[in-house]
This record gives sequence, C-alpha cells and structure tokens, in this order.
Amino acid sequence: QHRIDLDLADPWAPEIVLVEQALTAAQSTRLGALTDAEPKVALAAVVVGPVPGATWSLRSDGSAARTVVLQPAGLSLSPQWLEPSELTAVVDLIETTGSDHTTPAPWWSDIGVQPNPPPDNVTYLESRPTWGTPSTAERALIMEAAMEEDRAVHHPTLQLLGPIELLGVTGTAPTRAAKQCLEYCAWLLENPGTTAQAMVSALAVAEGTRRSNMSRLRSWLGVSPDGEAYLPDAYTGRIALHPAVSSDWQRLQILTATGVNRASDESLQAALELVRGAPLADAAPGQWHWAEELRTDMISCVRDIGVELADRALLVGDLERARWAASRAILAAPGDELLLAVRIRTEHAAGNAAETERLTLQLAAHARALGVDLDPATVSLLQQVMEGQVRARLA
Repeated sequence: QHRIDLDLADPWAPEIVLVEQALTAAQSTRLGALTDAEPKVALAAVVVGPVPGATWSLRSDGSAARTVVLQPAGLSLSPQWLEPSELTAVVDLIETTGSDHTTPAPWWSDIGVQPNPPPDNVTYLESRPTWGTPSTAERALIMEAAMEEDRAVHHPTLQLLGPIELLGVTGTAPTRAAKQCLEYCAWLLENPGTTAQAMVSALAVAEGTRRSNMSRLRSWLGVSPDGEAYLPDAYTGRIALHPAVSSDWQRLQILTATGVNRASDESLQAALELVRGAPLADAAPGQWHWAEELRTDMISCVRDIGVELADRALLVGDLERARWAASRAILAAPGDELLLAVRIRTEHAAGNAAETERLTLQLAAHARALGVDLDPATVSLLQQVMEGQVRARLA
C-alpha cells in the first residue's frame, strides 16, 4: 500500500540484498534485527543457507528441471540459469555500461595535427588557416559540392541527410513499396557484397518480399550510360550495387575522411551543405530498425562538423560562418547542447544580448525537460554570458 501511495512511494521503494555466502551467527542476528525492527524498512535479503527466524525459504525440489519451491507458500519456481558463457557476457555488458572510458569516433582523428599550406594548384575562397591538405578526390568533391544545390546528378544518389530521396535514376519509380525500395538501397550501400540470406535476416522480411522489392529497385535504378545495370543480378550469390551508386552520407564521409578535426574549412562547409534536415527525416518510428546506429552516427558526425567549423570561425572572428555552421548542423541535431553552446558564444561575441538570453533559456529548459545535467563547461559558459563571470568555486 505504501508503494502505490504517490507521497510514500519513494521511501518505500524495495531494496533487495543478495548475499552469496552463508552468514555467521552474529551476522544472522544483525540481519534479523534489521528486517524485523519497527518501524519496518523496505528491505529484503536473499542469503545462502538457513537463517534463524526467516519466514521465507527457497529449496530445490531435486528435479533435473532445476526448479525450486518457495515456502511456506509452496510455489514452484523456475530460475533463469546463466551458463558460464552467458554469465561472462552479462558481466562484460555491466562493466562496459558502467565504464566512462571512451574512444574517438571514426570520423575524428586523435593524431596531432600540424596545419599545412594548401597545394599550389588549389585556390581557396578566402585566406584562412588550413586543417590538413585535401586529397585529389576530396578536392574534386569540394568543387562539386560548392555548386548550386540543384546541380545535376549523373548517377543514382540516395539522400539520407534529411528526407529520404533517390536522385539520378534512369528507371521509373515503382507504384508500390517505394519506401521499402529506398530502405533496400540504403542497406546495400552500407553492406556491399552481401547475400540474400543476410538481407532477409537484417531487414526482417520474407524471401518472396525481398525478391519482389529487389526487382522493383532494379527497375527504378535503371542502367548506366555504359549500359550496365545499377543493381546487377547476383549470379555469384553476392549482391552489390554498381560502384557509381552512392549517397550523400558517403559523400560526407569522403569530405571528412582525414578526420573532422583535420579536414579543411572548405571540406567541412561542403559537408554541411549536404544536410537538409534530420537524417532519415521521413522514416516512421519502427521502420529502418537496422539503421538506428547509422542514424545516430550521422547525427553525431554532423554535430561534430558543425561545432568544429563554428569554433574555427570564431577563432578568426567570422561570426557569420560560425552562425551558419551551427544553425545548419542543428537541422540534424536539434536541441544539441554543444551546438546551442556554440550559438550562444557566437551571439555573445556579436553583442546580441537578446538572442544570447533566448538561447540560454532554451538550452536550460531543454536540459530540464530531459532531466539531464548540463556539462560543466556549458554551465560556466552560461554564467559567463548571463552574469558576466563564472561563479567562484574552490579548486
């Protein structure tokens, strides 16, 4: 009754203590005094061996099924046994989730960076520090991405960084299951050289459904100017798209292949120009279940690009570029703490007190709604911009 009372639920939340060794006589006496004392406490203990005065016990019934009987109720229970290999996996999982150890994301380089001058054959839009020399492929993509947004697409390109679209096809869109075809295309781009069995398992579809949708996708993609199918028949048992089929996410990865923190400003800007909204923006919850890790990677990568480019712009006083970079990345990661913090620093540097206050209140309210703490660096920033200084604290 206390646990379902809203005013008493918290103090009466149960606490279960598991003891894997038999208690000494003195420990049994202390435990009995604790659990039987008045007023009662919301505490129970499960221990090995008999405990004088204990009112409940679990005893094996001696059967091969490993069932036990809860006395005095006489209830037969089937414990969930963990075999040694399963126990090891559970212990590893608990250790991993409880660890604060992290590793750099694959799009971030942990190697010290020494700025290099641009090659003689590369001309940048304006004079600014270069964070790594673009490769030949990267330079070509920079020039292509710098063109107008409605630039021609010469081969099928799947748009994932925003609403999901398929551009550059030479076939006709299917009249049914078009969204499933888009999902198949994305999965094949992320899993080249796969098998039919792997597709069925990963996409959780029947083989007949997979075959029908693959046929629709093959007709939709069409053929290349050289007459090659963009989705060839898998006579070898391995399924792969034509090498010219790509996605905006793959293009972004090429632009930041040296690491977001080492890519040039132009590469980062070109990458952000690919962002049209939240990744997989029009996929319904529950759809694209296999792509959840991919979606979070895209969001995190875009966030890091926005923060990195905005930070560099602030270092050289380019407030417009800093504002643009953070705002563009927020399309993919709305409410992100790091991006809002960059926006706050930008507006504060611009002397825009009203916008600084609005963003500060927005960030604080968002954290409160989520029930999370702000990063200490963010707290110091908010104190600095709102109160003029960081509050004093002992070291």
